[in-house]
Amino acid sequence: GINAEYCSIPQYFSVPTAVLKCQFNGERYGIQELFVFPVPVNIIMTKARSGIAVGINKGYKVTPNEQKPRHATFKGKLTKKTRFVRDVVREVAGLSPYERRCIELLKIGKDKRALKFCKKRLGAHVRAKRKREEMQKILQQQRRKEAS
Repeated sequence: GINAEYCSIPQYFSVPTAVLKCQFNGERYGIQELFVFPVPVNIIMTKARSGIAVGINKGYKVTPNEQKPRHATFKGKLTKKTRFVRDVVREVAGLSPYERRCIELLKIGKDKRALKFCKKRLGAHVRAKRKREEMQKILQQQRRKEAS
Protein backbone atom coordinates (compact mmCIF):
# COMPACT_ATOMS: atom_id res chain seq x y z
CA GLY A 1 0.00 0.00 0.00
CA ILE A 2 0.89 3.65 0.01
CA ASN A 3 2.37 5.19 3.11
CA ALA A 4 2.31 8.97 2.80
CA GLU A 5 3.59 11.86 4.87
CA TYR A 6 3.11 15.40 3.64
CA CYS A 7 5.50 18.26 3.09
CA SER A 8 4.61 20.32 0.00
CA ILE A 9 1.87 19.37 -2.48
CA PRO A 10 0.99 21.01 -5.84
CA GLN A 11 -2.17 23.19 -5.88
CA TYR A 12 -4.27 20.84 -8.05
CA PHE A 13 -4.50 18.46 -5.09
CA SER A 14 -6.61 21.10 -3.30
CA VAL A 15 -4.30 20.98 -0.30
CA PRO A 16 -2.37 23.92 1.22
CA THR A 17 1.17 24.34 -0.08
CA ALA A 18 3.63 21.99 1.22
CA VAL A 19 6.25 17.95 -1.47
CA LEU A 20 4.58 14.61 -0.73
CA LYS A 21 6.87 11.68 -0.05
CA CYS A 22 5.17 8.42 -0.95
CA GLN A 23 6.46 5.02 0.00
CA PHE A 24 5.07 2.41 -2.36
CA ASN A 25 6.22 -1.22 -2.03
CA GLY A 26 9.30 -0.12 -0.09
CA GLU A 27 10.53 2.38 -2.70
CA ARG A 28 10.32 6.15 -2.39
CA TYR A 29 8.68 8.16 -5.17
CA GLY A 30 7.96 11.82 -5.73
CA ILE A 31 4.31 12.72 -6.27
CA GLN A 32 4.83 13.48 -9.99
CA GLU A 33 6.27 10.01 -10.66
CA LEU A 34 3.54 8.13 -8.80
CA PHE A 35 0.39 9.99 -9.93
CA VAL A 36 0.12 11.49 -13.41
CA PHE A 37 -3.40 12.91 -12.89
CA PRO A 38 -5.10 14.59 -9.91
CA VAL A 39 -6.07 12.03 -7.26
CA PRO A 40 -8.49 12.75 -4.41
CA VAL A 41 -6.47 13.64 -1.32
CA ASN A 42 -8.34 11.28 1.00
CA ILE A 43 -6.92 8.33 -1.00
CA ILE A 44 -3.33 9.54 -0.58
CA MET A 45 -3.35 10.82 2.99
CA THR A 46 -3.46 8.32 5.83
CA LYS A 47 -2.98 10.60 8.84
CA ALA A 48 -4.87 10.46 12.14
CA ARG A 49 -8.02 12.55 12.44
CA SER A 50 -7.62 15.97 14.02
CA GLY A 51 -11.02 16.39 15.63
CA ILE A 52 -11.66 19.54 13.56
CA ALA A 53 -14.51 19.75 11.02
CA VAL A 54 -12.34 21.16 8.19
CA GLY A 55 -8.89 20.48 6.83
CA ILE A 56 -6.92 17.55 5.52
CA ASN A 57 -7.40 15.37 8.61
CA LYS A 58 -10.96 16.45 9.35
CA GLY A 59 -13.20 14.20 11.36
CA TYR A 60 -14.15 13.15 14.86
CA LYS A 61 -11.43 11.32 16.81
CA VAL A 62 -12.52 7.76 17.42
CA THR A 63 -10.81 4.59 18.52
CA PRO A 64 -11.20 1.99 15.79
CA ASN A 65 -13.13 -1.14 16.74
CA GLU A 66 -11.01 -4.25 17.18
CA GLN A 67 -12.46 -6.80 14.79
CA LYS A 68 -12.02 -10.36 15.99
CA PRO A 69 -10.84 -12.68 13.22
CA ARG A 70 -13.60 -14.42 11.31
CA HIS A 71 -14.01 -18.16 11.56
CA ALA A 72 -13.25 -18.49 7.84
CA THR A 73 -9.65 -17.34 8.43
CA PHE A 74 -8.94 -20.61 10.24
CA LYS A 75 -10.44 -22.82 7.53
CA GLY A 76 -7.99 -25.42 6.31
CA LYS A 77 -5.49 -24.77 9.11
CA LEU A 78 -3.83 -27.98 10.20
CA THR A 79 -4.38 -28.61 13.91
CA LYS A 80 -2.55 -31.09 16.15
CA LYS A 81 -5.63 -33.28 16.34
CA THR A 82 -6.13 -33.37 12.55
CA ARG A 83 -2.47 -34.14 11.94
CA PHE A 84 -2.57 -36.96 14.50
CA VAL A 85 -5.73 -38.47 12.97
CA ARG A 86 -4.27 -38.32 9.45
CA ASP A 87 -1.03 -39.95 10.63
CA VAL A 88 -2.95 -42.78 12.30
CA VAL A 89 -5.10 -43.33 9.19
CA ARG A 90 -2.00 -43.34 6.98
CA GLU A 91 -0.31 -45.84 9.29
CA VAL A 92 -3.32 -48.18 9.45
CA ALA A 93 -4.60 -47.94 5.87
CA GLY A 94 -1.29 -47.50 4.07
CA LEU A 95 -0.91 -46.05 0.59
CA SER A 96 -3.50 -46.17 -2.15
CA PRO A 97 -2.59 -47.91 -5.43
CA TYR A 98 -2.01 -44.66 -7.34
CA GLU A 99 0.28 -43.42 -4.54
CA ARG A 100 2.30 -46.65 -4.74
CA ARG A 101 2.64 -46.22 -8.49
CA CYS A 102 3.75 -42.61 -7.98
CA ILE A 103 6.44 -43.80 -5.56
CA GLU A 104 7.60 -46.41 -8.12
CA LEU A 105 7.93 -43.66 -10.74
CA LEU A 106 9.92 -41.54 -8.26
CA LYS A 107 12.21 -44.49 -7.46
CA ILE A 108 13.31 -44.78 -11.08
CA GLY A 109 13.81 -41.01 -11.30
CA LYS A 110 10.78 -40.08 -13.40
CA ASP A 111 9.71 -37.00 -11.43
CA LYS A 112 7.93 -35.33 -14.32
CA ARG A 113 6.04 -38.50 -15.23
CA ALA A 114 5.02 -38.87 -11.57
CA LEU A 115 3.71 -35.29 -11.61
CA LYS A 116 1.72 -35.92 -14.80
CA PHE A 117 0.34 -39.15 -13.33
CA CYS A 118 -0.72 -37.42 -10.10
CA LYS A 119 -2.27 -34.57 -12.10
CA LYS A 120 -4.30 -37.04 -14.12
CA ARG A 121 -5.58 -38.72 -10.94
CA LEU A 122 -6.12 -35.61 -8.79
CA GLY A 123 -7.30 -33.18 -11.46
CA ALA A 124 -5.24 -30.12 -10.49
CA HIS A 125 -1.61 -29.17 -11.03
CA VAL A 126 -1.10 -27.68 -7.55
CA ARG A 127 -2.61 -30.73 -5.84
CA ALA A 128 -0.42 -32.98 -7.97
CA LYS A 129 2.73 -31.06 -6.98
CA ARG A 130 1.75 -31.30 -3.32
CA LYS A 131 1.08 -35.04 -3.61
CA ARG A 132 4.40 -35.63 -5.39
CA GLU A 133 6.23 -33.77 -2.59
CA GLU A 134 4.40 -35.90 -0.02
CA MET A 135 5.36 -39.09 -1.86
CA GLN A 136 9.00 -37.94 -2.06
CA LYS A 137 9.02 -37.42 1.71
CA ILE A 138 7.57 -40.92 2.26
CA LEU A 139 10.22 -42.35 -0.08
CA GLN A 140 12.99 -40.55 1.87
CA GLN A 141 11.62 -41.92 5.14
CA GLN A 142 11.58 -45.45 3.69
CA ARG A 143 15.21 -45.07 2.55
CA ARG A 144 16.24 -43.78 6.01
CA LYS A 145 14.57 -46.81 7.64
CA GLU A 146 16.40 -49.17 5.29
CA ALA A 147 19.74 -47.45 5.94
CA SER A 148 19.46 -47.69 9.73
